[in-house]
Amino acid sequence: MPLELADMLLGHDWLIYHNPEINWQNGIVRFTRCPPSCDIPHHDICIKPHIQKL
Repeated sequence: MPLELADMLLGHDWLIYHNPEINWQNGIVRFTRCPPSCDIPHHDICIKPHIQKL
């Protein structure tokens, strides 16, 4: 897949490190299982409005 066609790429190492909960049906990403050293704000991110725009 050409990279310019991708909206977002997450590496396997990043996914392993942060281990997010992803609810594909509701479009919610939760960072409840991040390690203590993680700098990501621990709140839900709703991706559904962004998906609907595509």
